[in-house]
Parts: sequence; C-alpha cells; structure tokens
Amino acid sequence: MPDQTALFVRPATVTRKVTLDQRIEELRARKPADLNHGEALLLQGMAMASLRKQCIAQDKIDLS
Repeated sequence: MPDQTALFVRPATVTRKVTLDQRIEELRARKPADLNHGEALLLQGMAMASLRKQCIAQDKIDLS
C-alpha cells in the first residue's frame, strides 16, 4: 500500500505531515461555505478537467 501522507501548507507557512484519512476528516468537520455562481462553475470545471482522459504521445499531451 502506498504512503498516504501529504504535506499541507497553512497561511502561517507552518508545514505539517497529515495522513489522507486525517485530511478527509478535517474537511468533513469544516462548516459549509456559501459559493457564488462563478465559484461553483470554476470548481466544476476544475473537477471535470481532472477527470478527463490524458494521453501522452511523442511531443504532445492529448486531453480527450
């Protein structure tokens, strides 16, 4: 099983090591935040882009 630790930088530039499970628990414990329509579209676009099939061939990357 791969190491599930990640480094997260807080605004005060304090670095700490957090396991993936700890980070998920922190995010679940956060209060919900209101988003405006533009922010929602931006997040949706980022999520869609991260799920696109990516193929690397010679000197280019094809995002299908």
